Amino acid sequence: RQDRLAAAFEALQDLFFLATPFEGVEFVLRLLGELVPSEASAIVLYDINTHELRFAGAIGAGAEERKGDAVPGEAGLFGAAFHHPERCLIVADVAHEARFDAGVDGRVGLEATNLAIMPVASQGRLLGAIQLVNRIGELEFGQGDANLLIYVGQRLGEFLHQHKTSEQKRPAPTPGARPARRP
Repeated sequence: RQDRLAAAFEALQDLFFLATPFEGVEFVLRLLGELVPSEASAIVLYDINTHELRFAGAIGAGAEERKGDAVPGEAGLFGAAFHHPERCLIVADVAHEARFDAGVDGRVGLEATNLAIMPVASQGRLLGAIQLVNRIGELEFGQGDANLLIYVGQRLGEFLHQHKTSEQKRPAPTPGARPARRP
C-alpha cells in the first residue's frame, strides 16, 4: 500500500505541468484507475455561483451521461462529504445508506454497492470532489484507499487553485484588440 502512495506522489509531480483544469481532471482519473481500481469514477467541480457540482470528467458505466451534468451541491453523499472536506467519505454498503441519492451519486447502468468521495479544496475553498464507485479487487474501499484519496484530493486542489489564481492574474483582453498571432 505504501507503493501506491509513492506512485501517486511521483505521478502527481506531472500534474502541475498540465495547462488546463480539464487536463488535470483527466490525468487524475487515469491515475486513480491504476491505483484504486473501481467500476466508475468521476471528478465534479463546484460552481459557487449556482451551488452546483458539475461532472467535469467521468470514467466507467454511465460516464457519457454524466459528463457535463450538474447536481445540487448539498444533495446526496456529495453533500454529506462536503460537511467534512478534510476527510474521505467511505460508504461500504450503499443499499443501507439513507443519504445516497441515485440521481446525484449514481450512474446509469451501474448498481452502486460501495463508494468513496473525497472533497477537493484549497485555501479553505471547496473546489469539487473525487468519486469512486464499486471497488474492484477488494470487497470495499479501505483506509489505505482513503489515505490515497486524501493525498490525491489535496494535490488536485492545489492544482485547481493554482490554475484559477493564474487565470485571475491574466490581463483582460483590450476591447477591439486582435488576438496575438501564433507562429
